[in-house]
Amino acid sequence: MSIAANRHSDIRAALCFNEYMAEQSRLHNNANILIIGAKISNFRSVINMISKFITTKFEGGRHLTRLEKLR
Repeated sequence: MSIAANRHSDIRAALCFNEYMAEQSRLHNNANILIIGAKISNFRSVINMISKFITTKFEGGRHLTRLEKLR
């Protein structure tokens, strides 16, 4: 799913398995779509990942350089 989504411009989809991955995808990659594997995630962990993803802001700084290369 993330490969298909990332084919479109201005979409940065991140496949995440836990809260840490969801947080880091926002902090470092400015991901704007969260992809979650249904077979390996339980309801509580999904809620926690979504919450962490939504509340985390992009750090910018040195991470901005790689995003500018995508344009």
